[in-house]
Amino acid sequence: MPVAEPVLKARQTQGAHSGAMVTDDQVRLLRQKLMEGKKQETAAAAAAMNERSARKWQDGPLPSDTKQPRTWRTRGDPLGAVLGRLETIGVDLVVRNLVGSAKPT
Repeated sequence: MPVAEPVLKARQTQGAHSGAMVTDDQVRLLRQKLMEGKKQETAAAAAAMNERSARKWQDGPLPSDTKQPRTWRTRGDPLGAVLGRLETIGVDLVVRNLVGSAKPT
């Protein structure tokens, strides 16, 4: 069974089934094609995603709405130790300046 030309073109140009995350634009296109009455297979191919992803995203919120904020650091703070030392030095300097500039009563 030959594949429709727009479907074939979408598969070739957008890297269908590449394992990449599904974007909001892909989901919008999928839903548009489904509303036009296209089969799920054809709509998924036009949106450059596989049928399983299409089933997941045909209803519900967009991918960007489901993304949770990251709560962990991706790497250690490279300046953490230096900044801690600078804060200590800064406090020492302020204390010295206050003590040195205080007028005896």
